[in-house]
Amino acid sequence: MTDQSFRSRLSNCYLKLNKSNLATKKDTSNDSLAFFEQHLNEALPNTSDEHEHARVIKDLYHNSPRLTYRVITAERDGIKKQSLYVLWTNAWCITRHFEIQDLIHLAWDQEHNKYHITVIALPKPITVDPSSESVAVPTINHEWQQVDKRKNQPPRKGKRNERRKPPMVNGTTNALDE
Repeated sequence: MTDQSFRSRLSNCYLKLNKSNLATKKDTSNDSLAFFEQHLNEALPNTSDEHEHARVIKDLYHNSPRLTYRVITAERDGIKKQSLYVLWTNAWCITRHFEIQDLIHLAWDQEHNKYHITVIALPKPITVDPSSESVAVPTINHEWQQVDKRKNQPPRKGKRNERRKPPMVNGTTNALDE
């Protein structure tokens, strides 16, 4: 393959990924994930020449990720001509570039030498009864704890809470007695 043919193949894959439902509409349906995964794996280098080019991009990226990403995605004459090389960086950079890092987990399958996509499981939303003063939420150790909705903090107990009361003067508060 010539330099132009693998660049055009990489460019076609990049354009398809950039216009995919996953990248544009953030659609995580099975069809969208399969489309994205298929075209991402098609963009991988096939020949030894392509592998050498990809190794140069990966080496540059690993030595200076931010600078390399800025150079790759820089606009020239209003067009991002080199953005297609982001497909040869790493999974983290690819998901950040297409702004799908919160939707999917992109992993490299070492055995089959290709990318694999899984959807990130989002936590179920907590339903709140508007009439109650507090709501039960799970803590890190998965126990349920009462939380005050107004302050988003656990209700106060003990001496700490007592210290915050207004000071007493002769059995009354500092407020004016009428």
